[in-house]
Amino acid sequence: MPRRILPLLLGLLLWSSAYAEVLKVAALHPILEEWVNELGGDAVDVIGILPAKANLHDFSPTPQDMATLQKMDLIVAMGKNLETYLDSLRENVPESVGILEAGRRVRSLKIDPKLEAFACCPTHTHGAIDPHWWHSPMSARRAVRSIEKELTRRLPDQKKAIEARADEIVTSLEELDQWADSELAVIPPRQRKLVTAHAAFGYFCKEYNFTAVPVAGTKNEGQSTPEFLASTIKLLKKNNIRALFPEMYAGAAPLQALHEATGIPLAPHLYAEFLPQQESDTYESMFRANIQNIVTHLGPPASL
Repeated sequence: MPRRILPLLLGLLLWSSAYAEVLKVAALHPILEEWVNELGGDAVDVIGILPAKANLHDFSPTPQDMATLQKMDLIVAMGKNLETYLDSLRENVPESVGILEAGRRVRSLKIDPKLEAFACCPTHTHGAIDPHWWHSPMSARRAVRSIEKELTRRLPDQKKAIEARADEIVTSLEELDQWADSELAVIPPRQRKLVTAHAAFGYFCKEYNFTAVPVAGTKNEGQSTPEFLASTIKLLKKNNIRALFPEMYAGAAPLQALHEATGIPLAPHLYAEFLPQQESDTYESMFRANIQNIVTHLGPPASL
């Protein structure tokens, strides 16, 4: 081979490697954006659609978002009807655009009929599936495996690398679950009552043997009356509640009123929707913050 050809071939190889086509993925939640980026590495180009501080339960894509989504290869959604616009989205993107519901393989919990009045939004009530599966790392593990399977199908040349990264993420989620069990062990069973405004922590409560005690919800009928307030105060005192937990991006006024009426401490906000507050926030850091918050305010005095 002439010597002048070799540099040319090397240049072409470098050029083709640098400009190799990558999989264009839209993530409908920052957690999904995090996982797809970690799994796909340089083989994926991921964009997030959800605006900062958005309300997951009433968000829908803007016309500009739709124009972007139509150009994607893959759209990754949380699923379980969290994205109530998903059916409309399917009808308005080309058939070539795949839509993966990452939470589909997660075992579903239904909203407890007794807690329907305290649902996160009107859509997730009346026997609907609870969409907040990410509050359990073991559920998150299933979602990661779903994304892994889809990415390896679409990027067969990257199969081994994606599988290796998925194994690392799954291991970290399993370790996170074990850490949570260890941290929460200081809270006795009788104190494992999580008082929030909305019924958004069902998967967490099931995973770690807590009782969910939502006290506000989205239905306002009768919830501001003296009778309702009196019955709620009675419930909290009967259960010897140690703390009230507001949720990030959700109105804290009902819990503030109960705090003032009962003297029960108002804890810092829990991350209900797991939306990052700053660039350094990750699924793990937010989950750990929730656990530490709960342990601090429900654990024995020595942990305070």
